Amino acid sequence: RMLDRMRAAGVVPNAHAFGAAVDACGSAARTLGVSKAVELGMLVLDMMHRDGVGGEAAVAPYNALLKGCSNAAPADRDVAAARAWAVWEHMKASGVPPNVVTYTTLVDAAAQDGRPGGLKRGLKLLDEMTTRG
Repeated sequence: RMLDRMRAAGVVPNAHAFGAAVDACGSAARTLGVSKAVELGMLVLDMMHRDGVGGEAAVAPYNALLKGCSNAAPADRDVAAARAWAVWEHMKASGVPPNVVTYTTLVDAAAQDGRPGGLKRGLKLLDEMTTRG
């Protein structure tokens, strides 16, 4: 709603506004459930890209949603890890470059991922992070 109100007032949301909206979605992961929170966050990210916000300016909103995945309730850990990887794929497909916060949050998600292949995926990510510098 905040973004709609901004537009109605003639204010074009920037990366900070989108970041705040996505952070609110991520913070709601324990209340709404991680799947619903990520779904809402992804809608905001898509809106952000439609408004022309991308590249390095878009890293913080993605990181906020990844953080929300890592803060999911313990019973939702496997779902949260799957959603974190979906956010990561969306980020890469959108051409948003990861930063150290992105990588460390994803490594944390991999460490909490009880599904087969979670740890392997985390190790692969560590290799990518060291390769990129």
